[in-house]
Amino acid sequence: MTRDSWFNPNALVEAELLAALAESFQGEGVVREAVDACRDLYLLQGEGRLTMHQLLVQFVEAQPPQRLDLALPVAAALGNAAERLKESPGDGEALAALQCHQLSWEFWRQHPDGPSANGCHHIGGGLFVLGQFAEASRWFEAAAALIRREAELDHLVLGDNLHEIGNCAYLQGQWPAAAGWYLQAVAKARQGDLQGRVNHESLGASLHQLGMCACQQGQWHAAAGWYEQAVAEMRQGDLHGRVNHRSLGVSLHEQGICAYQQGQWPAAAGWCEQAVAEKRQGDIFGRVDQSSVATSEKSLALCRKKMGLA
Repeated sequence: MTRDSWFNPNALVEAELLAALAESFQGEGVVREAVDACRDLYLLQGEGRLTMHQLLVQFVEAQPPQRLDLALPVAAALGNAAERLKESPGDGEALAALQCHQLSWEFWRQHPDGPSANGCHHIGGGLFVLGQFAEASRWFEAAAALIRREAELDHLVLGDNLHEIGNCAYLQGQWPAAAGWYLQAVAKARQGDLQGRVNHESLGASLHQLGMCACQQGQWHAAAGWYEQAVAEMRQGDLHGRVNHRSLGVSLHEQGICAYQQGQWPAAAGWCEQAVAEKRQGDIFGRVDQSSVATSEKSLALCRKKMGLA
């Protein structure tokens, strides 16, 4: 049972435990028997969701790291759990699956066979969904470090992780730090993927966030410049040329807000009007966020009122 150091002893999901350990033993049957034996000894309690006896927890946590030899299968299971939660943030089972694992980067960094770069990215995404921005940032940084070691550097994937580190800083109110990460993300995004293809949607997202950082610091003129660049990139679409009109509309809206804050009512009205038109076309799947459309319509009305047209 010392191997359960890989998991959260107070939030074990039996299915996750069995799946992760079976590979390193003699199959799921052997692990299931071990779990049942622990139940008989009151070392584990519950059905489906398990808790470990606290005295055993203390024993497990006192074991030296070198006795932990399940990095590969457990890392894979952790990455899968994180991906599930990232794809379905409201999925309670996905949340339980992620939380039953050991999520601390400090724990994992001592193991050379830890999660892959992709796994680290998913774990960071799962923690981000949970609002654990500081810990999520460490996983994204780990992903970036692993990507930089690869023989062929995918600048697009690296940029995605740098962007996420920026998001973590942004949501902790660290605007200058966040801007620094977004600038790095922009530089990488401009270099493209392994084939040199540029995802203009992704590039535009980082430029948009640079505008958000400037706005948070009251730098309206600088922010407008970033949003203008974001709009230009987003109009070119993603790797497949698909334009996310919803995201494009959000950047146009923010450009309008910058003009409004500087008393430029006609310009602000023009941006907000364009924002409404774009948002009504929806995202790449045609889904329209009516609440977002209404927000731009309200801002447009305020601009017209300032101009004496309402």
